[in-house]
Amino acid sequence: NGAIARLASLCATHGRPVQALYLMSASQDLRLRGAASSGIAEFAWILKNQVRPLGFGRLGLPCQLMGSGMALPWPALQRVSLASTNLVEDAQLGLDFARMGLAPLFCPQAVIKSRFPNSPEGRQSQRRRWEHGSLSLLIFGIPRLLADLIGQTGRRPLCGPSEASSLCLLALALDLCVPPIALLTVMVAAVFALAIAQVWWLAGSTLPLFAAGFAVLLLCLAVSLAWLRFGREAVSLGRLLLSPAYALAKLPLYGSFFWRRQLAWIRTNRDEK
Repeated sequence: NGAIARLASLCATHGRPVQALYLMSASQDLRLRGAASSGIAEFAWILKNQVRPLGFGRLGLPCQLMGSGMALPWPALQRVSLASTNLVEDAQLGLDFARMGLAPLFCPQAVIKSRFPNSPEGRQSQRRRWEHGSLSLLIFGIPRLLADLIGQTGRRPLCGPSEASSLCLLALALDLCVPPIALLTVMVAAVFALAIAQVWWLAGSTLPLFAAGFAVLLLCLAVSLAWLRFGREAVSLGRLLLSPAYALAKLPLYGSFFWRRQLAWIRTNRDEK
């Protein structure tokens, strides 16, 4: 689809990193085996790598780097650290560029596609690396990013012709604050349950219940609209309704972050089994 030419042209024109639309899907074999979680995972990937960057782009804001489909300006590339052991080295690289005033641009017209591993072990290893890396960046990367944001206040615009570098850093910080969609679903549901318990057993104020209910409504509305516009080919409505069970099944993965967090980058085994 001319992806390389599009990326190179945009990168050369703006002198900033450019990220293509990077999508992952389940193989036909995996679909035939009826792995319900694969469709949900594919839709979650669309939410993160397509829907959110598109929204940020419409607002004139940058996106995260996603690991594949990237065009990087050589002068900027010489100023950053490469080949790190960071689990999400691509996102970290995007933050490093943003600190230099070169926040990445999103190019949805350039499309890069890949496949999830066929083996359960490969999928589990890949998810563990992604989820633990995202949580590490959220917990340890946000404070440093906010410090940089404060330091950028009052400086001249660097991020683009109309936004200050501080605005770009703020946008990336807000994006990093969003946990993986499965964890976000569990967190919102847990807060709603606690709000119900607070009213039912403690006869407390109903304000937290209304606030938590509004959060549930917003999450359901956002996911529903994204599915209607982008996700119907990835997952059926019936399987999408199973997503709360899918989110609960991932709790051990999130729990292991606190007692057995993955620190080293391990290549995913994509061999079929």
